[in-house]
Amino acid sequence: MQEELPKLRRKLSPVGLKKAQQALEQCREINYEYGLAVCLRILALNHITHNEFQQAQKMLEESIGIFHNNENEYEQARSESIKTKIYNYTGDFKKVIENADKCIVVFEKYNDVNELASCYNDLGIAHHRLDNVRAAIIYFEKSAGYFLRLGKKNAVCAGSFQLQQLLRTHRQPG
Repeated sequence: MQEELPKLRRKLSPVGLKKAQQALEQCREINYEYGLAVCLRILALNHITHNEFQQAQKMLEESIGIFHNNENEYEQARSESIKTKIYNYTGDFKKVIENADKCIVVFEKYNDVNELASCYNDLGIAHHRLDNVRAAIIYFEKSAGYFLRLGKKNAVCAGSFQLQQLLRTHRQPG
C-alpha cells in the first residue's frame, strides 16, 4: 500500500520565486552567508513542491555546508530536517530515520516544538512504510502531542488519520 505523502505547502508564487532568487544572488554578491543559506533552504522547499528533489538536495547540501562552516547547528539541523522530507518522498526510509534522529537531538536542545513535531511525523511515516507498526504509532503519537502544544489541530487530525490507516491495515486477529 503506497498512500500519498502529505505535500509541502511552500510553493512560491511567481513573484515570490523571483524575489527569493534575487535575494539569493544579492547574498552571493555581498558574501552574506547566513542569508544565502536561508535563501537556498527556501528555494529548496519550492523545488520539493515541484518534485524536483535533486535540485532541492543540491541546494540543501550547500545550505547545510554554510551553516556547518559557521558552526550554526540549529540552522544546519533545520536544513537537514528538510532533507529528511526528501528521503521520505523518494522512499529512502533508512536515511529518514538516521537524519531525523540527528535533528531531534538539536531541536530538543533548543526546545523547538514545531521542528520536533515535524521530525517525529517524518519518523512515523518512515516506520509506517517500513512496516514497523509499533514504532510508527509511537512517533505519530509524539508528533500529535507536539502539534497539540502548538495548537495545530489540522496537523493532529492528519496524524490521527495516519494512525487510523495504520491500525486498520495492520489489525491483529483476535
